[in-house]
Amino acid sequence: MSAVAKYLQHYAEPESQWLESFSYRFAQCLAIPMYKESPANFDYFCDFASLHPGTLLIIVLNRPVSDHEQLWAQTLINSLSTPLWQAAHHPLSYYPLAQHSGVLLVDRCVTGAAIATEQGVGLARKIANDIACQLIQRQQIQQPWIFNTDADARLPQDYFTSAEAFDSNKHAALLFSYQHIGANQPTLDTATQLYELSLAYYVAGLAWAGSPYAYHTLGSIMVVNYKHYAQVRGFPKRAGAEDFYLLNKLAKTAAIVSLDTSISILSRASNRVPFGTGPAVQQIIASGDYDAMPFYDPAIFHYLRAMLAIISALANGATLQAALHTIDEPGVDKALLESALIHFDLYKALHHTNSHAKTQTQRLRQLTTWFDSFKTLKFLHYIRDMAYPMLAYSEWQQAIKQQAFGQELQLPELAS
Repeated sequence: MSAVAKYLQHYAEPESQWLESFSYRFAQCLAIPMYKESPANFDYFCDFASLHPGTLLIIVLNRPVSDHEQLWAQTLINSLSTPLWQAAHHPLSYYPLAQHSGVLLVDRCVTGAAIATEQGVGLARKIANDIACQLIQRQQIQQPWIFNTDADARLPQDYFTSAEAFDSNKHAALLFSYQHIGANQPTLDTATQLYELSLAYYVAGLAWAGSPYAYHTLGSIMVVNYKHYAQVRGFPKRAGAEDFYLLNKLAKTAAIVSLDTSISILSRASNRVPFGTGPAVQQIIASGDYDAMPFYDPAIFHYLRAMLAIISALANGATLQAALHTIDEPGVDKALLESALIHFDLYKALHHTNSHAKTQTQRLRQLTTWFDSFKTLKFLHYIRDMAYPMLAYSEWQQAIKQQAFGQELQLPELAS
């Protein structure tokens, strides 16, 4: 049994098993969770699919059990034509669109069961991607890629062709570039610019330090290969950061590539998820003080660069003490760095690596897998908490000198 077949049989969501009589075929698919979305956003994606022949939209209308509001979802359902296909006794329906495209609608809001609050958007994404995985496995979707986005995204015309140049056996995921579209609301737009800046700064810091995990982790920009998706058992069922944790797992199976092609995301404050862009923007607005927004001290990325240099030296056969001795990164306190190595038990990881890996390449892969994107984040937070507290935006501007590790950042003009 293949890994995909095993995943679909044992770990996929029940909705992926409701497709026995579904026989339609498509060129590509796009998975979108929707919660309290407007008809305008829903119509945008139906129109987009109609302009791209053979597109299957897999939309999961969902709400948490704590929210009983259903009218928004019923309005979206009513806007569609009569379904061409329905799963027997299950809230899964197919609605045709122009040019052999269509909408496969999962109702986890009105007639279907609401989603456990703690599983949130993660489960909604998993349902949609599991359905896509099933249809690709059954050769009813031609492309081996599962495109993912959110209802507030606006996609470029070459969206689906962007994946064609990449070998699906060698790449686990592709990530579009992105930028937020202003809403002509100065308060909202400035808060969104600040949050986007903080994300770009973090990724720039990772890249400068040499991290293999230097990429954005937004669900709205992701394209995942169905085989690798199944290999890591799909999206984690959690109410936030499901995109971060999926990419963390995928990065251990094959390459993740950041694309030049860009999507646009509408600026909006939101409480649809407990954390992420919407809630962060809301918090920035609520604070009423843009200058006080916290940013990482640039110094912490120097410690990350030193940590990655140590990992490289260890993979080349150096002892830990010898690797530490060679560190000459400006401003790095070796005592603090060594305390981090002890805190994260690098000694244990190194012992395991040396016991199981024979070559430099194998050792580097094992250590890089151990020091993954989640541990990278925890490492940076350890250094922050021990010696380098967050800087207010106004202080950070001085510290960064309008450059972030070789990448110029767009600094928003704050209203006085």
